[in-house]
Amino acid sequence: LDFTFNWAKNENKVLDLAGTDILNLGSGSVQSVAKVGYPIGALWGIGSRTYASADADNADGTNDGVYHYTNDASLVGDFVLSTHGFPQITSRKMYLGNPNPDWRGTLGMTARWNNFTVNMLFEHSEGGEYSPRTLWVLRRFGTTTDTDNEVTLTKDLVNVDGKTIPSGTTVRGFIENYGGGDVLLDEAWFRHGIGGGFGDNQAYNFSIKDATYSRIRELSLSYFLQSDALTDLTGLSNLTVTATGRNLFAWYKDLVGVDPGVNVGGIQTGSGLEYFSNPVTKSFLFSVSANF
Repeated sequence: LDFTFNWAKNENKVLDLAGTDILNLGSGSVQSVAKVGYPIGALWGIGSRTYASADADNADGTNDGVYHYTNDASLVGDFVLSTHGFPQITSRKMYLGNPNPDWRGTLGMTARWNNFTVNMLFEHSEGGEYSPRTLWVLRRFGTTTDTDNEVTLTKDLVNVDGKTIPSGTTVRGFIENYGGGDVLLDEAWFRHGIGGGFGDNQAYNFSIKDATYSRIRELSLSYFLQSDALTDLTGLSNLTVTATGRNLFAWYKDLVGVDPGVNVGGIQTGSGLEYFSNPVTKSFLFSVSANF
């Protein structure tokens, strides 16, 4: 029984871009960028307005899309709400998350018993943020499982349009509190609010998911056959039959229906983006090798 193991992490920060403010490494309404002071590939896009301390500007007087409204430390980080109690979007793009995982590791195992050999490669990626924009867009049409919830109201609630939905009504949606009391996330929130859809009029900070995953990258079973009968019958010294499966099983912490191993731009410096991309394929391989 043999084991192999590797573990790695990459902590980084962009220190200088030779005078350029920002470099786009992956396109879309959510971008993967290089920006001074942030990790390489940082996710960048329109988000929700929040309160921040008045001295949060950069040293040169600019800021990174964070709104500076208050000196009251108790409000820092709170959403700036509409009159109906819903978050509002920023007027420019802001930092949404770090796509780089906290660490990655693989465990390989080879087990041999008599003429049988089993090989397995297990992979785990811990942490990192991911932007599954396919799921976010499809929320607008009510075709994802995170829009199929039904709730019966026990009190009157207001939706994003300012419409009051009376107590006792059963609606498809959710009850949420963003800091100003309970509000109703119904079809209006997903269809023409900031809870799902296309373009830069979305609060993409709500779309960011934890990219943690585990998968069995490869699993194979081999049988080695060597006998006088085989040699007399076929002239072969030995025969090995192998069955292999790749990407057989995967477990995701936060993502549903999206493979965080996929990046919309393919092999590029930008990462953490998905938009109607093809998933990693599951495959099966059967092989026979012979020695004379």
